[in-house]
Amino acid sequence: MTSGNAYDDTTNTMSVGAIDQCLTTASPGNNLLHAHLVDVIIQNVRDLIGWQVRLNYIGDKMRPVNVNFTPFADTLQSQNISFNNLPLDQNTHVHRDLVTAASIPAAPPDGSNTPQTASFGASYNGAQDFAISPDTPEKSIPDDNSYSAETGGILARMALQVRPGNAGQQLFMNLDDGSPTSPGSGISFFNGTGSQDVLLPSNALGDAFHGEGVTCVPQDCTNQECPPVATPTPTPTPTPTATVTTPTPTDTPTPTGTATATPTATTSATRTATPTPTATPTPTPTVTATTTTSGRGTVPQNASSVTVPFTPINPASSVVLVTPLSDPGNNILWVSLGTNQFTVNVRALGSSKHPPIQFMYQVIP
Repeated sequence: MTSGNAYDDTTNTMSVGAIDQCLTTASPGNNLLHAHLVDVIIQNVRDLIGWQVRLNYIGDKMRPVNVNFTPFADTLQSQNISFNNLPLDQNTHVHRDLVTAASIPAAPPDGSNTPQTASFGASYNGAQDFAISPDTPEKSIPDDNSYSAETGGILARMALQVRPGNAGQQLFMNLDDGSPTSPGSGISFFNGTGSQDVLLPSNALGDAFHGEGVTCVPQDCTNQECPPVATPTPTPTPTPTATVTTPTPTDTPTPTGTATATPTATTSATRTATPTPTATPTPTPTVTATTTTSGRGTVPQNASSVTVPFTPINPASSVVLVTPLSDPGNNILWVSLGTNQFTVNVRALGSSKHPPIQFMYQVIP
């Protein structure tokens, strides 16, 4: 929920109240289509550049319907902000712009009990350094004094839509790692020279639960999958049947008239049934830097775009996050998707001339 979470633009201070992961609606509950606002909160992070979340849920029960990546207004700067761009740039004295992306599937038919997955995330735009990369709580010697976020940071505000016909139900929203759907939730942080990605394990992620007309009770979505992942039923290997084959002897005439001895029946060897392989449990995920879906590229000097081949990319469902590694100046980078490729475009706010712009990308297939 959003209660207790606040931003004060007079001091550029963000505060997070007590985190309540369980919301109860009084009986009998609301059986109609409606929504609840929740905040995506991060705590105990240093030098944040960007973030992404993976949500698993039952789409015809409760689903994310939209995401506000800048839920607070800094009226002094006439800018909207989140924790991601809370610091003021030491050169321009304004908040950085954000590059955002989201992939949220449409709602399935009501009553179909359909598991779904969604992902979204953001990163600040422009050159990276310690001062512009926020911390919560602040370091003993702060990198920057333009902001404060001692109790946590609000990354986004999300509307969770409760579908019709769910009064009397316990509902969940699983903030998950990369199992069963990759990539999972994670962050990128400034390591002194550039951006480093870290995927978070399930026990570092908090889930949300809602009792629609019933008392809400937190579920264990850390040690088990929510929603459950169906395990395929193994097909038994048939046991071969041994067959005794007795050749029919043939009398062969010889010059001496001696009958050929009848061959002895030969028993075929009995084959041994192949044992069914024993499934090996998947090891518990650990914090790991992602490499398989990320890379780096460069927009050439004064070029309006650059196209990067990448397989697989589906324009209808894939997401590509781009973080500039060099200062794009008075330009905005935006991404367009094609089949098995994406294009990083440069939109000039002033002169179209610019130096080579290096960038890092993260592909969410």
